[in-house]
Amino acid sequence: MDYATRFQDAKEVFDRAGSRRWGKAYDYYLRGKEYFTRSYNQKDWRTGEQLLQRALDLDPRFAAAHAMLSRINVSMYWF
Repeated sequence: MDYATRFQDAKEVFDRAGSRRWGKAYDYYLRGKEYFTRSYNQKDWRTGEQLLQRALDLDPRFAAAHAMLSRINVSMYWF
């Protein structure tokens, strides 16, 4: 399942629930996760970090975004 399909499925669920803000945070989360997992490259990781921070700005209680951001921060230690 690709990114677009996963996001569209989640978007439909949350649009019906009336939570567009959370849907946008989820979009930033998926994009940030993609940048982190695509390569072993500091630039991609920084981009992922910024996207995850945007997700947390929209929804500070988004646990998965906090967890992924912490993974990036731990991994950045090695650069």
